[in-house]
Amino acid sequence: MSWAVVTGGSRGLGAAAAIALAEDGHDVLFTFRRQGKAAERTVSEIEQRGREAEAVQLELDDLQAVTEFARQSSKRRCPAVLVNNGGEAFPDVLDAVSLPEAERLLRVNTLAPLALIQGLAGALASHDRAGAVINVSSIVARGGSRGSSVYAISKSGLHGMTRTLAVELAPRVRVNTVIPGVFDTDMNAEALSNEKKASAAEALIPLGRVGAPGECAQLVSFLASPRASYVTGAIIPVDGGVLARLALP
Repeated sequence: MSWAVVTGGSRGLGAAAAIALAEDGHDVLFTFRRQGKAAERTVSEIEQRGREAEAVQLELDDLQAVTEFARQSSKRRCPAVLVNNGGEAFPDVLDAVSLPEAERLLRVNTLAPLALIQGLAGALASHDRAGAVINVSSIVARGGSRGSSVYAISKSGLHGMTRTLAVELAPRVRVNTVIPGVFDTDMNAEALSNEKKASAAEALIPLGRVGAPGECAQLVSFLASPRASYVTGAIIPVDGGVLARLALP
């Protein structure tokens, strides 16, 4: 069975996606930034499912390192699936935005995914069936949120990238994006531990609750599989209905 590459796979949505891909029969190569212990747990979870796993520490804002990682991964593993999940956010209203930090965020959230697709496109296209790229965006890219201008820009870039590369890389590579809403992950743990903030978040979600990481992972797994063989260029919310509530009539 083929290899899948997942960025930011040590915890949260990335770890859930890596495990779901392993359950579908993929061996998994994933990156992490600092969470070495969490990466070890994800490796163990994948191996318990009878698949091979490898964790690589990688700084996504180092585009030279990202390019080299893609080159080595293409050569050693020839992956058939790429999940661009790794990313960062920083909340700042416009007057407080640091342009050097904004530039770094764009490297992590937008340019690193582009570099990975560029570096792995040949490998993704070399299999019997079309390879799959799944980008992970955010509802902020669609709905807007005070203090999230740079983050929204960086994630919105994935949407244009998805549509363009779905055309450019067809028919040998499919490119899609998922838009997660609010999920019960480490990233959201502090906010969700505050009862007032958690209740406010749930009030905005038509399904009335935050998501479990596995619920997003199942969509990633579907888009990576032959079940989605006629799906490309799609940008799909998995948000409990938040964007439907925010949609204009």
